Amino acid sequence: MRNRITYQNVGLLVGPSPAFSFHSGQQAGSPGQKYASSNLKQINLVQNASFNFNVARTEIQQIGGTTLTARKAVAQADVSVGFSYLLSDGKNEDMLGFCHSGQNSAFLSGQQNPSRDRNLFLVVADDASEEFNLQKNYQNHNVLSFGNCFPVNYSVQASVGSFASASVEYLASNVKFDTTSGTMSYTDSLGGVGVIGSGLIPAINPANGQPASTPEYGYVLRSGDVMTTTTDEKNLGHRHSGDIHYLKPGDVEMSFKESNIGGINLSGSDRMHINNISIDIPINRTDLYGFGSKYAYDRRAKFPGLGNISFSATANNFTNGTVDTVFSEDQEYDFTITFLDPTSPLNSQGKPSNKAVVLEVTKAKCQSQSFSQNIGDNMQVDGSFTFECTPFTGFKFSGVASNEDSVWK
Repeated sequence: MRNRITYQNVGLLVGPSPAFSFHSGQQAGSPGQKYASSNLKQINLVQNASFNFNVARTEIQQIGGTTLTARKAVAQADVSVGFSYLLSDGKNEDMLGFCHSGQNSAFLSGQQNPSRDRNLFLVVADDASEEFNLQKNYQNHNVLSFGNCFPVNYSVQASVGSFASASVEYLASNVKFDTTSGTMSYTDSLGGVGVIGSGLIPAINPANGQPASTPEYGYVLRSGDVMTTTTDEKNLGHRHSGDIHYLKPGDVEMSFKESNIGGINLSGSDRMHINNISIDIPINRTDLYGFGSKYAYDRRAKFPGLGNISFSATANNFTNGTVDTVFSEDQEYDFTITFLDPTSPLNSQGKPSNKAVVLEVTKAKCQSQSFSQNIGDNMQVDGSFTFECTPFTGFKFSGVASNEDSVWK
């Protein structure tokens, strides 16, 4: 038994879309054997995760008394789920339903379609001394599962002295606490023996507002690396660690054209030295309710959204111009942020020769600039730009993982 839960005991997994769908199946293994396959995939390089829920209640009073007659919950609890992970190659973005092949379409290209929700699973190993990533026995694991999760925000952060990271926030319709049962034992191609765990998905059927209750809507937990080519193990499990485990701050490059309103020299030669950059992509949604159910049957994305790209830098040289130019010529800016692959060979400049991730922001407009100078410190400049974000324009994400087969088979 555990006396506490620590980070090595926990794994974060995501299911396929739509949320109310089959999450497991049967797949042939070694001769004479059948293995239960898992449609859950583990999010790589997770650094933190959190959730909370808030119950909306209606207070009922009546004439003739000063006390409440009742305080009833009349709608689903609002469940918020968020987590962050180290930015790598785009596999996580692919699993979460975002477009990670920017040359083809915008980052939010899949979010305009209905029923793009997914289920998230926070799985806690039974034994406090066991690492989740080394599990082969999934019996009696605790599972905190979140049903019908819709993304409401995606952001990327990079700064000097730390690895680049991404954060995602979701709204969910249900949270479920349960314990896995051991349904089947197996022997893998390497002779390893384990127990497959299972449970019911937390999703709500949007058609009738009822939670999943029948076995076909179960999920499966089991070991196995989806990148292996071994027949009886391929795609059965949910582990999928890639080759890129981090993106170094010294291998980040940002380019955009000079501001026409003057101020700090933002680009070109003798430009400022950027210390950090962040990109925020909100996904505004409208919750749709109907008679016969206390749950939202859909959370439709509303476009366009207003994205934000901001940075902080050490100031050096100034460029000519006046602020009132923004009224006569409100210039648009295109940003390109390139993260180089630290696993690739070095070029003649001592930099990695291959790209891991390229982020593109188009038609951004200057929102604000601020300057500060303190004794004993360098002058700092902060800039903020906003841009229209739709399923077709605004922000593109190109990850090296898009050159491989999708992690969803």
